[in-house]
Amino acid sequence: MAPMARKPLLEAAGTPLLVLALAALGACGGEVEASDPVPASVSDSSVELEFPPLGRPARATGRTAPPGPATPPSPQPAGPSSEEIEASSHDAPRAGSLDRPVARILSEARRRALEASKGRCTPRLTKVAIECVDLLTGVRLVSYGSDVAMIPASNLKVVTAGAALLGLGLDADFETAFEAVGRIDGGRLEGDLIVRAGADPMHRREGDGSLDPWFDALASALRRAGIESISGDIVLDHGPFVPLGTGPEWPDSRQHWQQYCGLASGFSANGGAYRVTVSSSAKSARVILRPRNHGLPRRGNVEVGGKENSLRVGANGGRVTVGGQVPAKFGPFVKEFRHPDPDRLFASALRGALADRGIRFGRVVLPTEESSARADRGATVHVMRSPVRSVLEAVLGDSNNPVADQLFALIGGRLASDGTREGSARAIRRILVENDIDVTGLVQVEGSGLSRANRLTARTLCDVHAAVAADPELSPVYVDALLRSGVDEKLGNRMVGTAAEGRVVAKTGWIGGASSFSGLVLDDEDSPRLAFAILVSYPRVAGLNTKAWKPMQDELCALFASGLPVLRPR
Repeated sequence: MAPMARKPLLEAAGTPLLVLALAALGACGGEVEASDPVPASVSDSSVELEFPPLGRPARATGRTAPPGPATPPSPQPAGPSSEEIEASSHDAPRAGSLDRPVARILSEARRRALEASKGRCTPRLTKVAIECVDLLTGVRLVSYGSDVAMIPASNLKVVTAGAALLGLGLDADFETAFEAVGRIDGGRLEGDLIVRAGADPMHRREGDGSLDPWFDALASALRRAGIESISGDIVLDHGPFVPLGTGPEWPDSRQHWQQYCGLASGFSANGGAYRVTVSSSAKSARVILRPRNHGLPRRGNVEVGGKENSLRVGANGGRVTVGGQVPAKFGPFVKEFRHPDPDRLFASALRGALADRGIRFGRVVLPTEESSARADRGATVHVMRSPVRSVLEAVLGDSNNPVADQLFALIGGRLASDGTREGSARAIRRILVENDIDVTGLVQVEGSGLSRANRLTARTLCDVHAAVAADPELSPVYVDALLRSGVDEKLGNRMVGTAAEGRVVAKTGWIGGASSFSGLVLDDEDSPRLAFAILVSYPRVAGLNTKAWKPMQDELCALFASGLPVLRPR
């Protein structure tokens, strides 16, 4: 059966939307102006959107994490010097049948980079690492500079997701516990309701930003426990988790309103983002904000008229802006933005959800030292759960940064009782070491790869893929979460017409001056046969990833796939 294409997360009908391109550049610092013809109008509607349900049946597995190094290495400088590059092993690839074709592909990519950069991106200033392993035999088919730690960009998510699967197993959940402290009498809890953080992103990949699936279950559980009202407060307790805040060496602050710079904490909702959906009929526009009760004031109105789109959507000064004019019969246009505080987003959404469902209480107390002191142990009346496996496509396919950071925090909080950046990094290192993965040079400061302070070797990256693929329970779910060449949106036009079309499942990654691509090559039975990793560090010249490195990645994958029938142990 042919693999089914992954449905795009954000869809817009009608014309291309300049607003999305401008947002990706972070050029506007808060609001995005759109100038394409589009239609809209205004109303805060609570009408629900229909989305397909999430989910596949879970498989159970579990592992025990051994102790690991106390602390990860300190971040290295942002990029290698030309002397470091020359001194590395990049000019001395190991002997093997693929060396000559790999060398030709690499030489041509460097030539394209030199030409596209008008001489700035010289081979001396470019570092490339390539690793390819035969999973059947264990033979390293290509090992070219693969022991040099480089910026992994979003391929760091492979480490985060792989460690979650290897360390927590397929049956793991994000768990947020609700405990009643006090006597329940006549429908009333005489005391506080304590909420224990579980790092849950509360994110549905194909959802509309609504949190009803979680809060409907919570309200039902409270009523089953006999709670219709709470005399005290709802007290949020971080437990082993803390707000992770802005990561080291992140994009500059002008981009921090963007969804991809979203924050992680012990509490979150909709991946720390709010979603704006704008559409219009011939005369009026509809604006829907999710999650409902998101806690941010709104400004602006959307009117319908003319042929030009001047829609303005964004987050600025702690407010939601949705305004301007759009053409008739426009949309839906969907865009997500970072909420400034995931704890407050959860608190606002929880407060509104319980009030909407008729449950009375005092306040919602945000996590502080004072609230932790109040958070006495009580009787568990509900555990809000989200399967870890339900976020894998968001992390590996959509490359959702804040959801990856929530998963990163979960690993530390669950396995080391320390959901800080340092605690989560240590827990992940222990998992990798337990699975015989070389962690030499690994520096992980967050879970997504957005930071330029992260470092990773191609060997480590390749071996994470190999370790997950070797587990018969984990492998099918992992393969399905990665992007497939020639099929899924980000790889839909790549490797088409080559031996790699439909046979490569991979993770993409890019930040300025660093390109990454890694994954698995599948055999004729759709089972992983090769694991590979490709990392590039180069001068920050616009357009080089598209003109030089992506074609190189595709050519290498085609080479690996075309050699499958003859790759046998010697």
